[in-house]
Amino acid sequence: MFSYDQIDFGLTEEMAPYLILILVLCLLAAPVSTPHIRNLTVYQSVHRSKSCSVVCFVDNRREVTLSWYRGEERLTKASFPDLSSANLSLPLEIKLQDKDIYSCVAANPVSNQTTKLNVEEHCPQYVGLKAEVKPPRGREGQTVTLHTGLAKLQSDAKIFWIFGPVSREIVIVESQVFRGEVITEYKGRFQGRLQLDRQTGSLTIRNLTLDDSGVYQLQVVSEQVTYHNFSVTVYASVPTPNIRNTPHNPSVDSQLVSGSCSVVCSVENGKEVTLSWYRGEEKLNNTSSPHQADLSLPLEIKGKNSDTYSCVATNPVSNQTTKLSIEEHCRQHADSSDCARCITLTELAVRSVLSALVAVATMALLVHHFWHRRNPWTQT
Repeated sequence: MFSYDQIDFGLTEEMAPYLILILVLCLLAAPVSTPHIRNLTVYQSVHRSKSCSVVCFVDNRREVTLSWYRGEERLTKASFPDLSSANLSLPLEIKLQDKDIYSCVAANPVSNQTTKLNVEEHCPQYVGLKAEVKPPRGREGQTVTLHTGLAKLQSDAKIFWIFGPVSREIVIVESQVFRGEVITEYKGRFQGRLQLDRQTGSLTIRNLTLDDSGVYQLQVVSEQVTYHNFSVTVYASVPTPNIRNTPHNPSVDSQLVSGSCSVVCSVENGKEVTLSWYRGEEKLNNTSSPHQADLSLPLEIKGKNSDTYSCVATNPVSNQTTKLSIEEHCRQHADSSDCARCITLTELAVRSVLSALVAVATMALLVHHFWHRRNPWTQT
C-alpha cells in the first residue's frame, strides 16, 4: 500500500517557518483594489491658480502602498498600517503646462493596480489656458464661435457664460435643466446675438461690435465646477490707404528736374493697423503706432523704374491695397524711354530758348504785317 511517508519532498525543519509565513501571507493578502483619482479642490479658477491639485485613493488593506509616478519616476508614496482607516489617499499638484504622464499605483506584496491621470478630465482649466494661447479674433459685423474643446457635457449640467471688458462681470447666458426641460436665458445687450451649444458649452456671437471685446468665461456646474476662459478681440475693417505726393514736393513738374519721385501713403489708424510699401511681392518698409490718429509711410522712386509699387494697410482680420499710379504721381516715369525718364536742365534750357525764338519770330511777323497795312505806298 502507498504511504505519504515514502515521499521525500526535500524539505528540512529549518524551512518550515518560512513556508508557514508564505502560507499566511497568501491567505491574508488579497489582490489590491484599483485606485481612483479625483480633484482635490473642487472650486478652482484658472485666474487664481496655474496648477491642478488631485488626489488618488484606494481601499486600505494589509500592506497596501499608494504611489504617484511621473513616467517611470516615483514622486511620492504612502501607506497606513492602521486598518481602521477605510481609504488610503495621496495628493498631487502639477503645473498646467506640464506635458508629462502621471499615474497612481496601488500595490501589495502579491499584486498591483495602475490608474493614469487624465488631464482634460481632472484639470479642465488646462483646456481653458490652451484656448487663451491664441485669443479668438473677430471682425465688426461678423460672427465668432468660442470653442471649448469639450466632447460632451453632462445633460443636466448648469452652464453660465460671464463677460466683462477687463474681467468677468455680468452673466450673459444661463442654461439649466428644470423638471426635464432645458431653459436657456440670454441676458443684457447680447440678446438676439448669442447661440449656446449645450452639448459642448461652445458659444456663438453674431453681429460683432467693437464693445464685444473682452474676457469671456464659461462655468460648467455638474459634479464639480469647471472654468474655461477666452480673451476676445473685435476689430474694425481696415480703411483703404491713400497715396499722394509728399508735401515738400507737391508739384509733379518739379520732379522732372530731379529724376526721382517722392510719394507718401497714409491711412486712418486703428487697433493693430500696419502700413507697408511693397515692390511686387517684396516688402520694402512698414510702420505701426498705437498713439497716432493717422499712419503715414513715405517712398522715393529714383531713375528709370518699371516695377509695380503698392501700399497695403492690414490688421489681424482684414487688409486693403492701393497701387501706385505712375502716370498720376510720377509723370517722368510714365514713358519707357530713358530720355523721358530723366529730363536734364540742359534740355529745359534748350526748350526755353527755342520757345523764346518762336515768340520773337511771331512778334516780328505781326509787326511786319501791321506795318504794311498802314503804309501801302511802301509796296512797289
